[in-house]
Amino acid sequence: MNNTLPNSYFEDYPIEFKQINPSDFNEHYDVSEKIQIFPNNDGFISDSLMPILEAGYEVQNTVVINAGVGQGKSKSVIDLAVKYANDDNYLVIVAVPFNNLIHQYIEDFSNLTDKDKVFNIQELPLIKFSREENNSDFNANDYNIHIMTVNALLGNGGEWQGLQSKKRIAYFEKLVSACRGGKKLVIIFDEIHDSIYNFKEENIFNLWKFQGTVHKIITVSATYNEASKEVIKYLSELTKKRIQIIESERKRFTERQSRLHVNFYSGYEIEKDARLVSLIDDLVQRNKHFDIMLYSKSLAKKMIKKPQKESDKFYVPNILYSVKDKINRCYRDSLNLNANKTYDSTKINIGTNFTTGVNIKAEEHNFIIILPIEAKIDFVSYRGVFTSGLNAVTQSLARQRKQGDIYVFLPTPSQIVEENFPHSFDQKQVLKSVFDKFLHDKKTYFTYTDTNLESVIVNNEYNELKETVQDQISLVERIEETERKGMNRLVFPKKEIFILEKGEKLLIKNFFKGDLSGYLLWAAITNQFLNCRLESLDISEKIYLSSENLFEEISNIYYNELKFISSLWKFPNDEIEFSHNLSGFELIEYFEEFFFKSFEVRIDIKKLTQADVAKIYKALFQLVFDVNFESGKELQKLYFKSSVYFSMNVDLNDTFIAERLNSNQKEIIKLYQDWWKLVSLLDSEKEKMLLKHKLPNNPSQKFISLFNELDIDNNLELLKSMDKIISKSIIPFKDTLKKQQSKKHRIESFYSLLIKTFFDGNLKSTRILSKPVNVYVLEDLKFKDSELINLIYNKFPEYIF
Repeated sequence: MNNTLPNSYFEDYPIEFKQINPSDFNEHYDVSEKIQIFPNNDGFISDSLMPILEAGYEVQNTVVINAGVGQGKSKSVIDLAVKYANDDNYLVIVAVPFNNLIHQYIEDFSNLTDKDKVFNIQELPLIKFSREENNSDFNANDYNIHIMTVNALLGNGGEWQGLQSKKRIAYFEKLVSACRGGKKLVIIFDEIHDSIYNFKEENIFNLWKFQGTVHKIITVSATYNEASKEVIKYLSELTKKRIQIIESERKRFTERQSRLHVNFYSGYEIEKDARLVSLIDDLVQRNKHFDIMLYSKSLAKKMIKKPQKESDKFYVPNILYSVKDKINRCYRDSLNLNANKTYDSTKINIGTNFTTGVNIKAEEHNFIIILPIEAKIDFVSYRGVFTSGLNAVTQSLARQRKQGDIYVFLPTPSQIVEENFPHSFDQKQVLKSVFDKFLHDKKTYFTYTDTNLESVIVNNEYNELKETVQDQISLVERIEETERKGMNRLVFPKKEIFILEKGEKLLIKNFFKGDLSGYLLWAAITNQFLNCRLESLDISEKIYLSSENLFEEISNIYYNELKFISSLWKFPNDEIEFSHNLSGFELIEYFEEFFFKSFEVRIDIKKLTQADVAKIYKALFQLVFDVNFESGKELQKLYFKSSVYFSMNVDLNDTFIAERLNSNQKEIIKLYQDWWKLVSLLDSEKEKMLLKHKLPNNPSQKFISLFNELDIDNNLELLKSMDKIISKSIIPFKDTLKKQQSKKHRIESFYSLLIKTFFDGNLKSTRILSKPVNVYVLEDLKFKDSELINLIYNKFPEYIF
């Protein structure tokens, strides 16, 4: 073990996990004192757990088993299920979150009991079934164990179908009849944390068809969440509200732990990441067994597609294509018969559907996990199979049950607020030093979250929401005083419904501020994972561009990222490659984050100069706004005209608008609104000249007075520092200002700038009263929305204007 790694400073730091306590249930539930159990010298809890389960064999209750991944809790539950199944008085239902777990349980039970006594609900379509007893090949009493998904048990027909099939409805009727005929029912919910979404109010009703027949309910998980507590309450009503909690100590056994390698990747074309490509190439060359778990189906398909460049060895699809016959596609795809496969220990499994329930038992196995790119868009979240945050990360790492290597590839984290973490001063300094090395964005932060205090967050959110709604109701009329007979139900949701439907989404966003990378790095450093221990940390945060093909290379990055952004919207049946709702302002912000914060961009291997930054910005403006300009002066003209136009359309006295602008934006808008006052003055002063207009070569006294009154000198100085387009010299304006030494020259220069920018004015010679003079010949003052770019603020809803 490399003692220089930061986790060596956290040898004794405990593993944090969501506890289930008697205090989580009110006085209406009969909750016995929590039983603490401990793993044996091999790290398993069966020796401690099984006697407790056997002692409660005849007790009607709901048993909550809270034990770590890989501690052997499933073995005890399976042994207990077999004992009940071999007793003619009982019938057992095992409910799991995913279909692949059904196969796992079928295999496990087949080794312990008569396989013909185990019913797999997936075989239901093969059975001749009818509600008429004499027209059915199925008898529920022929099977002692019924294995199914939780959504089947709860009658969840799916988001689109709504109701279950008639055959499945008939099956459950016969199952209920078997229980009412004298069988006591035992229901086991495995990995219940992954089934929470099924426990909607309308689905929970379906469990009550077993009311009066349920002897025992067992819930099993290593990663309970807040919503799990509400589910346990509902389930306990079927067992006279009796609840028993059994909780296992999380203890590390280093001799069983895999070696964890944390690799931060750039977020751009992970299939070309040098370390990932080298790793996969090495594993293929040495004929080593490995699996790849990815956050999305689209990335899985991208990894195993037929490569277009046969000669490009450093490209993941090329390497994997050479072993395509060994690949098992583990992701859901109704259009591809080669997909939808369950985990196959003899194959290279690549996909999304083995984040839980699968035990990888191969010796010295290599497990690659790729976490999602962080989309820097506040209202979009795209994490695929890692949407549930902490639980998904913990469960995924836990798939590898024997010592081997686990390689995690993830985007770099945000900054850490180390003072907020529950560690010693020295440990906090270790954390800070690591995050300072690996972070990419110094402007975003995340803080520590105690998973056992999350109930406070949910309660506060619910109470705040309730108070807000009640305040609104009181403004109109009290609902309970209104005659509403025959009207639609109008009831503020109870807290348990709020937690089931929205609580976990709220907590995922709040847990470590939703920063998956930040959480995983912290957890790796503080030794939070039972089955693996940090072995190495590596980072790749550079993007190399060439000056020779700069625009083309930026374009390639732009369109690849745009495809990614578009995928976040998931428009149904949308064949348009780039479908998104982002404004130009938002796209510029996104790509600013990408090029200047997320990665270290280099041109010709050298660090970016101010001129390079300007070149990248100009390329982005052309791509985002579809505008073309030959020179910086053209961009300057477009930018100033746009800035004044969008500023003059903003009413800073409107509270709704003002709240949606930061202080910098408000100040810049005020400054450009002053420009508009001078432009308006020029528009009123222009004189008719044939088909055009004219203005004198020098500013009028009115212009000079207004310039001074508005303090444009200070205005320009402020813009030099506050307006990033000016401050970064993306337009040549800052250099122009430096040349204007005297007040007279500054006024004349600004006068000329406004005329050329807003009136397309050109200085021409003419004769007035027979004397040669220079005048500005002007076009009409016009703003064409389609030609303007808004880089000052994001668009407001149309109804505001």
